[in-house]
Amino acid sequence: MSFKRSILIAFCLSLVFYAQAQRVGLVLSGGGAKGLAHVGLIQALEENQIPIDYVTGTSIGAIVGSLYAMGLSPDEMMALFLSEDFTYWSTGTIQTKDIDYFRKGDLSPEFFSTYLSLSDSLLSNPRSLVPGSLINASQLNYAFVQVYSQYTALCGGDFDRLFVPFRCVATDVHSKQAVIFKNGRLEDAVRASMSFPLVFNAVSVDSMLLLDGGIYDNYPVKLMQKEFNPDFVIGSNVSIVNSKPSEDDVVSLIEHIIIQPTHFEASPDEFIEFKFDLKDVYLMDFHKALETYQKGYDLGISMIDSLKGIISRRQDPDSLAQKRQAFKANLPELIFDELELTGLNHQQEEFVRRMIGYDKDRRFSLKEFRKAYYAMIADTRISQIIPKVWYNPSTGFFKLKLDIKTEKNLVFALGGNISSSTSNLLYARIGYQRFGKVATYYSADTYIGSIHNALRLNTRWDVAGYIPSYLQASLSVSSFKFYEGEKLFYEELSPAFIQEREILFKLRYGIPAFSQAKFEIGYSVGRISDWYMQSYLSNITRANFDRSYYDLSNFSLRLEKNNLNYRQYPTGGSHYYLLCQYLLGEENYSYPDSVGNRFKESKELGYFQASAAYEGYLNFNKSITLGCILNAVYNNKRSLDNYTASIIQAPAFTPTPYTLSTFNEAFRSNKYAAIGIMPIWTIRPFLHLRSEFYTFMPLDAIKRGPNQETVLSRSFSNTQFLGELSLVFHQPFVSMSLFTNYLSYPKNNWNVGINIGFLIFNKRLVE
Repeated sequence: MSFKRSILIAFCLSLVFYAQAQRVGLVLSGGGAKGLAHVGLIQALEENQIPIDYVTGTSIGAIVGSLYAMGLSPDEMMALFLSEDFTYWSTGTIQTKDIDYFRKGDLSPEFFSTYLSLSDSLLSNPRSLVPGSLINASQLNYAFVQVYSQYTALCGGDFDRLFVPFRCVATDVHSKQAVIFKNGRLEDAVRASMSFPLVFNAVSVDSMLLLDGGIYDNYPVKLMQKEFNPDFVIGSNVSIVNSKPSEDDVVSLIEHIIIQPTHFEASPDEFIEFKFDLKDVYLMDFHKALETYQKGYDLGISMIDSLKGIISRRQDPDSLAQKRQAFKANLPELIFDELELTGLNHQQEEFVRRMIGYDKDRRFSLKEFRKAYYAMIADTRISQIIPKVWYNPSTGFFKLKLDIKTEKNLVFALGGNISSSTSNLLYARIGYQRFGKVATYYSADTYIGSIHNALRLNTRWDVAGYIPSYLQASLSVSSFKFYEGEKLFYEELSPAFIQEREILFKLRYGIPAFSQAKFEIGYSVGRISDWYMQSYLSNITRANFDRSYYDLSNFSLRLEKNNLNYRQYPTGGSHYYLLCQYLLGEENYSYPDSVGNRFKESKELGYFQASAAYEGYLNFNKSITLGCILNAVYNNKRSLDNYTASIIQAPAFTPTPYTLSTFNEAFRSNKYAAIGIMPIWTIRPFLHLRSEFYTFMPLDAIKRGPNQETVLSRSFSNTQFLGELSLVFHQPFVSMSLFTNYLSYPKNNWNVGINIGFLIFNKRLVE
């Protein structure tokens, strides 16, 4: 063999050995939703057989990097980011299927609530009014256990034993230093690394209080070199902060303040950077996932030839897929055989164990625990639950530890509705709650407005057990005023032509029924007083009003479930109820004349009323939703003293906030059926255009006789129609809408208005 030939063979062999030894590291920066470009870049690398041997990441880079390190392919990662689950996790919204209606209190128009201890005051501790994070952590806490805990078990807490060795960065709030995660619970590491201040709450790990790693190392290239020392580094940098933040966008301002741009320069033989220009993608713009992914993929493909010229080693896609499958085949099944509770006293722990239904030595799955978890976070006495999981390789089962933080005792809530018409409302509540063997709640609620005023004292006692139950009692005084017309932007109110007042004591006992529904037995007693005019007068004083009042007892049975995603203008979930009421009492009537008020003889009043309703929403895709409403009422109530008394006390069909705030006699009847459809176009996750079309069919329409008596009419001509178009903007604490509607009665009944808030009234004697 010649010398030249020997040299050539040696050179070729050295290239082969070099190619075999060549190791590649991938560095993923932070940057919120921009980080989905990382997935597109990884897709481009894998399609072109570029190997990835190590991964480091910060914030969203830690999320994408950890998923890749766990053996998820780019397609699997995008399926996760585009899933409905991820939408709920990233917004802190509870899925409709997880809403525990049994433990939720009565709907109220509150915007926000805050909790204080008896030793606190708003003046000494004003920060108690400020939420710790914009996004509720409950969904994330559960999601991280679901996604990561089995992989922590598989690698034994050693991130070098993942499918791809992995590191991520968080920030220690106290020491003001970067914290490197190379072992421990994978879910803790990633959860801490992505905890962007204000958006997500800080995380406690090993006595450290941790926030987003982007504060000190948003682009961990040096970490990659220090930990793994690869032959070549690929950097994916999406952390270019948008050039100029909006002065009204608090999250954008914080992003500019805390994320420090990291620049890294190295030899082109050792490092290449993919730098993305994503100025139109902001921190939480996950709805732009596909287009952001595509930009990552496109840039990766455009530079792939440069990479191939430097990285000679190749990774066969089929071989890679087989290795992933083999790695994930060893995942242990997530079954728990032990439960530990911390953060509670003995009585509270006993209450929670009964709520979960946990018996010693009983094994349960994460799916079985899910229902109990969401039941607990629905309880206002619990502020946060942090689930942590440990794997016992000797038994093959997991231990579930719940670190439960309880809320403070005093509760303050504020809310209401701001409207362009008469339906303005201010709502306030002060409450006191105790969490022990029996969970108790006491509150005083106030409603102050143009059409509705109320004061309610309320208490609820919750008992956990095999069949949990509650006992609720309330005492309230409330009034309603309805005016001659609704006009846009009043300068002064028209005179009230109907005034109602109720004094009510209500007692309710409830137990769970079916899937997250509840069955309730109720007893109410009270007086309803109505002041009204039999004919319209130009000069109205209290002396012009007739008065009807009713002393009634109400025995009721109710089956109800409500997991609608919004209190007002929902776009998902369903609500149904079946209500039977038997009312017994007497009717009294007085009227004015030239001498004074004259009283008629009291009459007994007893009747049965049954009502049923269904409201549900079908999501065809992320943009188009169709809602449906069905409502029916039947009662055998006799006609009252006069037409006006009868129509006031007739059940009303009020499917929209506008109809709830107005008195329309054509949409009232003791026997009726109603149907509605609501096509909805979702423009953005929290912005939608909503159309509503309703038909109201009274079986016995109540008509005014020639002498003000009640006349019943059965005719298809009594059918009424309602249509409304509204632009709705939902925020975590408030709902805003701009609407226009048309009602078939009275003639030419067109209305336009604005609502900001929630128009929800106090409960009444006859529901």
